[in-house]
Amino acid sequence: MRDILSSRSPGEGKPTAVSQALLKARRARYVGPMTTRRPLRRALLALALPLCAALAPPAAAAERVPVAATAPDAAPLIERLRAGGLVLFFRHADTAGMPCDSSFRVGDRAGQRNISPRGREQSRRIGEAMATLRIPVAKPVLAGPVYRARDTAEEAFGVAEVSVIDGLTADDFSGPRLDWVLGEHRRLMAEPPPPSLNRVLVGHRTPRHHAAGAGGRRPRLPRGLRHRHGAGLAAAHPRHRHVRAHPRSRLPRLLTGRRRAPARLRGLTPRHAAATFGPPMLTSFPFIVTALGVTQIVSWGTIFYGISVLAKPMMAELGWSTTFVFAGFSISLLVGGIVSKPVARFIERRGGRLTLTMGSLVGAFGLAMLSQVNDPIVYIAAWIVLGLASRLTLYDAAFAMLVEIYGMRARRPISVLTLFGGLASSIFWPITHYLNEAIGWRGAWLVCALAVLVLCTPLHLLLPRLGTPIGGSEGEAAQPDPEPLVPAEQKAFAVLMLTIAMAGNSFITTALSVHLIPAVVSMGMAAAVAVWISSLRGVFQTLGRLAEILFGKNLDPFLFANISTGMMVLAFIPLALGGVSVPFFFAFNILFGISVGLATIVKGAVPLVLFGRHGYASVLASIATPGLIVTAAAPTAYAAVLDASGPVAGFWVMFAVSLSSFAATAALAWRFRRVPG
Repeated sequence: MRDILSSRSPGEGKPTAVSQALLKARRARYVGPMTTRRPLRRALLALALPLCAALAPPAAAAERVPVAATAPDAAPLIERLRAGGLVLFFRHADTAGMPCDSSFRVGDRAGQRNISPRGREQSRRIGEAMATLRIPVAKPVLAGPVYRARDTAEEAFGVAEVSVIDGLTADDFSGPRLDWVLGEHRRLMAEPPPPSLNRVLVGHRTPRHHAAGAGGRRPRLPRGLRHRHGAGLAAAHPRHRHVRAHPRSRLPRLLTGRRRAPARLRGLTPRHAAATFGPPMLTSFPFIVTALGVTQIVSWGTIFYGISVLAKPMMAELGWSTTFVFAGFSISLLVGGIVSKPVARFIERRGGRLTLTMGSLVGAFGLAMLSQVNDPIVYIAAWIVLGLASRLTLYDAAFAMLVEIYGMRARRPISVLTLFGGLASSIFWPITHYLNEAIGWRGAWLVCALAVLVLCTPLHLLLPRLGTPIGGSEGEAAQPDPEPLVPAEQKAFAVLMLTIAMAGNSFITTALSVHLIPAVVSMGMAAAVAVWISSLRGVFQTLGRLAEILFGKNLDPFLFANISTGMMVLAFIPLALGGVSVPFFFAFNILFGISVGLATIVKGAVPLVLFGRHGYASVLASIATPGLIVTAAAPTAYAAVLDASGPVAGFWVMFAVSLSSFAATAALAWRFRRVPG
């Protein structure tokens, strides 16, 4: 950056117009409004140019001053911004005149200081200036979870283009995890942006010289700014007035990093810290995974598996056909595919805790609707509600919650969570059958609704809020995330390949869940034997997931995906060749069960390793949407194949579909695998 910024020293001549505007703007942050000429360019340069100075080498940064966008000296800088490859850090927009923070809870807008109407206009001018100057910005823009940062980013760049991440939390809200927050700032500022794009971060007043490392020299700021920063902190938080400012930085000691401040001075009192982060037990790994595991068992067992037991008594009482009853379930899958993308954006903006809690309430309402149906329209409406609930509560939302909490360390929690989900049918099929025998299908649906309401909703409410950094020691949490394996410019190809692989797996799993036993019975196997061997599939599914937890920690993600899809290909070879003997069918169920078990982990963990944590929920939605549509059509489409050509031809179709899934994961490995060293 030495050849980009102006080489004039702060002591040479008069301050530039933009440096004066910057000084007035920073003072206005605490003492009142100001008027600005040329608002678009100065709004951008007043924020972006000091950042570029911060990114310069320490010795150079201390000698540089901002320049006006129209000045000849600014042309190289603007061209450099247009070339991309920079990290642009914006502090939130103006909040003058707004009430100060009171609750210190990340999700409590009313208890936070919000940007003022002038700040919203300021934010819009920043976005307009970036567009006017044709400065490329990587999407999504990353903003802190405190509302003044989120609102600044959303006003500047649009709600759909912003992803909220916990690492940009304000120091006020960080409590005893201030070191973690500063470590996340360092990681985000050091993380290379996509080629030809600039990464935009919108946060708070974290000192640049602190986040960049204790050894870095502070940039020289116009006279008066250093004192204003500390004075503003004390004015906003009266309990900090007694904190003595460090004589050099003029910042409160709690922000200087010279000495670790007591917990009561690190932004939060112990009471506020407990309100924000929760008791330690509720933020521990065993509690979080167990709570999510219980809710996944209940949600899958009621929303997804309940109809397979209760469909027959419903048809007997209501006089509906099998096609119509299961059409409602298919409609719920289609609705899930349609709402996947909006739900993913909601998760990224509002967090997994709120999403899962809403899903529990919506799911309980939909199940209660099913208990009262007498009319086909109400029946379809109930499944539409449950389609939305499934996207808010099942694996994709739970995986996104784990990534929100653990970041790139979420692979193991995701694997453990799938162990719980695999038990849902084994637990709820007998329970639902017993309830139907005892109180009828209406009572069974109502009990399912109560289970979701009473069990899932409180457990989801106890999960950590958005912005709560958890997991590992502070030193581990502050380490940079591993670089995603897939370059940003090739992300679309990688997502397409994973989508093909997962859609093929969904088609096979759903179709065979309905048609496998009738198909092998028609080929000559005894029904009792077919049922007994097929029931072992769940055992091998669980064993496959357990093996991944125990031995797959350092397994290459491409190899892991290829093992999952490759085992599916091998499973169909004997059946496609017409072999229905007990040993062949037993071997099929072993390979098929392990493959299905691993595929769930592939869907949750492999995208995290390939693409990183930013935009994770959106990636899952892109992968899931075609799979849900395929899942809805699979039973009917496979039935047509069986009716037209018989079971052997049906198994050849499945072999071809499994081969396409394997080809997709193999293409990923061929294109992106890195040579060791």
